[in-house]
Amino acid sequence: MNAEYAMFYMSKTFSKRLALLRTKAGLTQQELASRAGMSISHLNRLENDQDKNPRKKTIDTLSSVLGVDPSALLYGVSKKERGEEEFEPVYMIPLLSGAVSAGQF
Repeated sequence: MNAEYAMFYMSKTFSKRLALLRTKAGLTQQELASRAGMSISHLNRLENDQDKNPRKKTIDTLSSVLGVDPSALLYGVSKKERGEEEFEPVYMIPLLSGAVSAGQF
């Protein structure tokens, strides 16, 4: 495990992971804010841990711009790295037991 990788995964807060990923992507706060369609002051609040509850849409947008899984921003690891495979949802449909009549005979 290289030092940069270890530093990212040891970052305990969303704000630290966001700042580290932005720097790793070679983006300034202004560039990331512009690409994510948000104000630089909003991004600054996120990176300085002043906005502790970012909206899902904000997390999705930032992770998309940074090219990472949203769970990497939230938890420090992607779902795949946590051992959670991405599956299609399975829907259970109840089956009728016995014969089904279409009317009286």
